[in-house]
Amino acid sequence: MYKIKKIKLEILKVTTLLILLTSLTACSTIPSLTSGLGSKKGTPKNVSSSYAPGLAAAYKAYEEGRLSAAETLFIQYTNQHPNYSEAWFKLGNIYYRTGQYAAAITAYNNVVQQNPQHGKAWYNLALTRVRQAEVTLEKGEQLLSVNDLQRQRLTQLKNKIRSGVRQYSPKKAKLVAKPKKIVKRRK
Repeated sequence: MYKIKKIKLEILKVTTLLILLTSLTACSTIPSLTSGLGSKKGTPKNVSSSYAPGLAAAYKAYEEGRLSAAETLFIQYTNQHPNYSEAWFKLGNIYYRTGQYAAAITAYNNVVQQNPQHGKAWYNLALTRVRQAEVTLEKGEQLLSVNDLQRQRLTQLKNKIRSGVRQYSPKKAKLVAKPKKIVKRRK
């Protein structure tokens, strides 16, 4: 009995941690095709077709929604320039959108290892891990019988994760608390 309560507590802690991680940053570039890397179209200002034609073509394909072509071009670029974190970031976005969560996690990990201050990469990494957890829970639900207690626990956990993620709204997030005014009273 004690072990079950301890396991439930650990699951709750992990779920809470995942939800908190997803709310760490106020924005993600996964839903949109732009990243705000320097221009309105998502291509960094320092990328020109004469400087890095492969990279410029990769960004163009990404902006146009040709994710397969963009993936190929970004992979080629990262093979030649493994320390260019923004190419890894775009690859992570492509992999997330195409449901390749393990590859997305690898790409985002490359970004945060190279640039620990890349808030969008941390956010997308956490979001990808949450989505990966949901997929795992869904698979377990499909394989276990309806009356199985463990299946019911998987369903409850999945619902908790989903309701927690839905409650988070980036526009409502308060990353910095407003300082309180100190009023001195006269005696």
